[in-house]
Amino acid sequence: GSGIPSMVLEPHSDSARDARFSPFHTFYLCAGFDNGTLQLWDTRKPQKYFGKITAHNGPVTALAWHRSNSDMV
Repeated sequence: GSGIPSMVLEPHSDSARDARFSPFHTFYLCAGFDNGTLQLWDTRKPQKYFGKITAHNGPVTALAWHRSNSDMV
């Protein structure tokens, strides 16, 4: 009712610590979780993430997109 678009992504994982939209791909979002994983999402298909990376043994507390990885997805 507020006119602000929204969606709910259901990662089926631990709690998300951070999430960032890609500055290189309009519809891509990356989320970092307590279990050390990253999940890549295409917001046009929010039912399931399309990529998962185990990045750390501990929580992912901050994310940033880097230009050198802009074509990885």
